[in-house]
Amino acid sequence: MAISSVTSSSFSPSSLAKQLRLSFTDSLQKDGFIKKGLTGSFRFLQNRLFLTPDPRSTTKESNHVTTTRRVGNKFSAKVNVTLEDHTGQSRKDAGFILKKQDDKNYLSMSISTKQDVRFYRVVNGEKSLIKTVSLDEQIPKNFDMQVDVNNSNFDFYMNGKKLLSAKDSTFSGGELGFGSFHGLGSFSDLEIYQ
Repeated sequence: MAISSVTSSSFSPSSLAKQLRLSFTDSLQKDGFIKKGLTGSFRFLQNRLFLTPDPRSTTKESNHVTTTRRVGNKFSAKVNVTLEDHTGQSRKDAGFILKKQDDKNYLSMSISTKQDVRFYRVVNGEKSLIKTVSLDEQIPKNFDMQVDVNNSNFDFYMNGKKLLSAKDSTFSGGELGFGSFHGLGSFSDLEIYQ
């Protein structure tokens, strides 16, 4: 399945986000609601979080940060992403970590400059691909990334356009995270609706 016209720039909340209330926002400053993930390094600069992945990490999704608040089974989260050009890497990925139980049990949805969106399940450290969607266009350098989680239903959006829908009932609740899994990424303006 291929998706085209991914560069729409008008963002409007999804139908799920409109049903929920804004739970919290974080402009991603040093004293916000973010804690470091398993690998990678991060720094705050001018209201942006810069995350540099550890290239030696065997599980690329471990390059993420999580919120200090756990989220339930029904929420919508949006964050602004910039995939930085000066890293020298041709592949750049950014995505969400969902329903994280611990460092070896979570779900992951990500978008890549290799023109795809992927949904993974990680159980006891073993990663398996649930679904992938190819994109017909390059993704922009800067975009809003959003995920809607409604129990076992997951939707991934870029700039308000739904790119992937999938189902998985492996985990119930957990932490929400996001990161740049390949290549330097910066993030701002996190919003979570519950």
